[in-house]
Amino acid sequence: MRKFYLILILSIPLIFLLHTKIFASSGYNSYLTITPPLKIINVNPKSSYKSFIEVLNRSQENKKVYLSVDSFREKGDTASPLFSQKINNLSQAIHWIKISKNQILNGGEKTKIYFTLNIPSLASPGSHYIAISVNTINKNIIESLRSLLIINVSGKIEALGNIEKFSPTKYININPNINFQLFFQNRGNVYLAPSGFIIIRNIFGQTVKILPINKRESLTLTDATRLYQKNWQDNNFFNQFGYFSSQLIISYRYGNKVYNLNNYANFFVISPIYIIIILLLIIFAIIYIIKVVWKRKK
Repeated sequence: MRKFYLILILSIPLIFLLHTKIFASSGYNSYLTITPPLKIINVNPKSSYKSFIEVLNRSQENKKVYLSVDSFREKGDTASPLFSQKINNLSQAIHWIKISKNQILNGGEKTKIYFTLNIPSLASPGSHYIAISVNTINKNIIESLRSLLIINVSGKIEALGNIEKFSPTKYININPNINFQLFFQNRGNVYLAPSGFIIIRNIFGQTVKILPINKRESLTLTDATRLYQKNWQDNNFFNQFGYFSSQLIISYRYGNKVYNLNNYANFFVISPIYIIIILLLIIFAIIYIIKVVWKRKK
C-alpha cells in the first residue's frame, strides 16, 4: 500500500507557464524527454491535421511507453494544471484525436509519436486543450510526461479579458515592500497572454518605479481567472513614508487586434524610522512651546 501511494505521488507532473509556453516535466529523475512541451495548432471545422511529438529515451535500457490523452484546464487562479477526462465545451477535442499505439523505446533512441486531429463541422470556435501523456515505469515508479496541445478552431472568436481585481496585499505598509496582485479573468473562447506594467507614483505625482507584469507572457486559459503577482521594494529614504498611487496598464492581443486595460490602487507607507522622527519632532515642539510659554510667564 505504501508503494502504491509513493507511485501515485511521484507520478504527478509539474507544469509551468512560461514564455507563452506550458512546460511539462515528470518531476523525478526522468529518463525521458518530450518535445515540444506545447504545440499551438490552428485549424478549421471539418478539416484534418496530422503531426507528431518526439520522445527521447536517455537511458541505456529499453522502455515500454504507454500513451493516453487527457483534457486540461487551469486549477484555481494558479498556473497549476488540472487534467481530466470530463467532457465539456473546452475538452471536446479529446474525441478528435487519434494517437500511435503503445511502443518500445530502445536505449538512447528518439522516436516520433504521430497523432491525427479530425475536426468536426460543428466544432466550437476558439481554444481547446488536450494533453498527450507518455507514461513509463522506472524502478517501480510511474513516470508521466505530457505534451500539451492548444487547438484553435476558426469561427466566431471572442477575445474577452478583464481585470477582476488589482490591489496591494496591504493598504498600509510599514516599509516599501509591497506585493501587488492582479486577478485577470478570461471570459472569451480563446487563450490570452496579458502583459504590461505597474506605474508607482508618490504624493507629488512623480514616478518612483515602473514594474513589468507578466513579462514572459504566461497564458490565461479560457474560462479561467489567473493570479499574477509583482513585488516592489525600495530603499530610497524619501520613499519610506507617504501616500502612493499605482496604475496598472496591461494589454493582450489576438491576431492583429490589441486590447488595453487599466486600473488603479492607492496605498500608504509608514516606516518605523519616520514614525520615530515624527514623534521626536512632536516632543521637541512641545518642549519648545513649553519653554516659550514659561519665558512669557516670567
